[in-house]
Amino acid sequence: MIEDTTYEKNFFVHLTDAEKRKACIDEVSYEVELVLPKGDWFGGKVKIDFKLTEQPQQELFLDFRGVKIG
Repeated sequence: MIEDTTYEKNFFVHLTDAEKRKACIDEVSYEVELVLPKGDWFGGKVKIDFKLTEQPQQELFLDFRGVKIG
C-alpha cells in the first residue's frame, strides 16, 4: 500500500508534460470500478489501456490523486 502524504496539496500538469504524453500515447481507454459505501471514503479499481506510438525520450507519468493506492 502506498500512501500519498501530499494529498491535500494541489499539483498541476504542465502543458509541456501533457504535450510530451500526447506525442507518445494514443487510443487510451479506462475501466473504472467504484465501491461507494456510506461514509467519507470510497474505493475502487482503474484499468488504463493505451497504445505507445513513439518511444518517449523522457519518463512519462500517470496523474493520480488519492489518499492510498495499493
